[in-house]
Amino acid sequence: MVQSGHVGHTAVIPEELDGTAAHALIMFQDYKVKSNPYFLNYQFHTSDSKKKLENITTGNTIKHILASEMKKFEVTLPNFEEQTKIGIFFKHLDDTIALHQRMSDKQKKLKANLLQMMFPRNGEKIPEVRLAGFAEDWAQRTLEDVSDKVTEKNKAREFTETLTNSAEYCIISQSDFFDKDISNINSIDGYYVVRPDDFVYNPRISNFAPVGPIKRNNLNRIGIMSPLYYVFRPKGVDHTFLEKYFETSYWHIFMKMNGDSGARADRFAIKDAILKEMPIPYPVKEEQVRIGIFFNQLDKSIALHQEKIAHLKTLKNTLLNKMFI
Repeated sequence: MVQSGHVGHTAVIPEELDGTAAHALIMFQDYKVKSNPYFLNYQFHTSDSKKKLENITTGNTIKHILASEMKKFEVTLPNFEEQTKIGIFFKHLDDTIALHQRMSDKQKKLKANLLQMMFPRNGEKIPEVRLAGFAEDWAQRTLEDVSDKVTEKNKAREFTETLTNSAEYCIISQSDFFDKDISNINSIDGYYVVRPDDFVYNPRISNFAPVGPIKRNNLNRIGIMSPLYYVFRPKGVDHTFLEKYFETSYWHIFMKMNGDSGARADRFAIKDAILKEMPIPYPVKEEQVRIGIFFNQLDKSIALHQEKIAHLKTLKNTLLNKMFI
């Protein structure tokens, strides 16, 4: 059990780590009563045990728990056979969660690699990896060639849902992202109207988006966005292909060469007229569509693993509180 910091976190030490030096841990061993270590481990994960641990935790900035307190900590023990079955059950559940997480991480890594390989490097006319059936050189367009800047304002205040462009979570409702509405109802008449499949550039930089993110409105509903954002509507290009291109880092080079991140530490500055000149790789339409479908299928597979993980974690938490006294 972790003694300082993340107090109360527990795990069973595997055989390969037997004898390893440990710091700020409370070790439970040499059981006086026949006990299954996995059963004990999962008992500490229940809501009741966590509450009891909180009551004996000390410290403000760094939490701490005394080994002497844990000696008095009461646990419930059924017969050893039942302990073992419960421990095995939850260990299998954890192993299944870990398996889906590894598969999800593997597919995310594969996607990141393929994004960089299935679009041409700057200055090149063909990508490193290509779908079967295509051999033509890719053309090049500008952002202005393949999109129109959205200038439609919410003048009649017809739309009230303010959206935000998050580098990590894409375009979502502002109230969902901040747990409250940030925009002022009296000023939303000056906000841009963002329709389904519109794209939005957010100049706010972060670890996830060093020059700010460009994301597509996949909410299937109309919202509004602050005029601080650059909103554009694709034309003559496959929407999903364009969306996936903006998940690569190739367009960052243009931004860094033509913009400025020095004026404000958290914002990237680039003029609209220059942004419109951004080069966009442009294969034939059929190849655009095929690339979009390919990455969509990969995204769906990743999402399925994430949904499975969420479901299994919820199931685990529910059963932990029902299978222990």
